[in-house]
Amino acid sequence: MHFPTDLNLPWDSIRKCLGMVEKPQKIAPVKGWRKIKNQRKTLKSLLRATSRQVFKGKNEQRKKQLARQYLQQARALEARCAKLVAHPPAMHGNAQQILALVTVLEKYNKYITKFTDQIKRRLLEGEVIPADEKIYSIFEEDT
Repeated sequence: MHFPTDLNLPWDSIRKCLGMVEKPQKIAPVKGWRKIKNQRKTLKSLLRATSRQVFKGKNEQRKKQLARQYLQQARALEARCAKLVAHPPAMHGNAQQILALVTVLEKYNKYITKFTDQIKRRLLEGEVIPADEKIYSIFEEDT
């Protein structure tokens, strides 16, 4: 686990989603996903800026502004992944492989939804998230 967990968990989920999208790209291009590297870079820099401001900054408005931007970008990617899950690319002879990738993509996409909601509730609405709702790692879910 790494600190701050609640901001990094959507990033971990996004990173895994983008990795799942990249795999079919090697077999055949998936329409609308040619700038994965740029998307990864943009979200990572937003995560770092948000994290720095939330945990070291004093300006509440700036914290909320960066959190909103980060959540907006994460949700946009989540929506694109949901479309890909709903309509997976047709690749001849690789149906089983595509089904496995889509299943994993759907799992990590659900995590993005959950974590963006928790961040919105905590940072933007000031709510305290109950411990039973929290997930501390997407890789070791029993943690």
